Amino acid sequence: MVAENDVRAMAARAQLVLSDDEVAGIVRLVNETGNLVPESAVVERFNSGSLTPGMLTFFLPRMWRYRLGDSPVPVEVWRAMFEFAEYTEDMVIQRRRRETRVAYRGSTEANREGLSWSLDLEQAWYFARFRQAPGDFSATVWVARIPSDRV
Repeated sequence: MVAENDVRAMAARAQLVLSDDEVAGIVRLVNETGNLVPESAVVERFNSGSLTPGMLTFFLPRMWRYRLGDSPVPVEVWRAMFEFAEYTEDMVIQRRRRETRVAYRGSTEANREGLSWSLDLEQAWYFARFRQAPGDFSATVWVARIPSDRV
């Protein structure tokens, strides 16, 4: 069971301002599922329109960070959820940046359009070298210049 004070403390650390109704909804969802990362329940509620941007922002960074293996959530749904949620950086609410960002992805050509990109070139090289299928040495680092309104 998660208590309301725990949810408020987690939201405060993320600099996320939630209404009393949003906190109550988060507590209810966590206690119904027994999970702080209730991926399927959050996606279901997002698709039905019953989550606010603040509620989704509470869950989304953790869902993305702690997902295991291939998520059953379609890429289009992940994108829609990230567009709906408030912008976070390292799980803390931030003001959207105004400059173009450069992001990197270490992958094969077939997987170059995936969702996991990094602002760290060395991390992208690590993924290109060590995180591909065994024996697949065709990976490289892909670069994207992202306008601030698309971050």
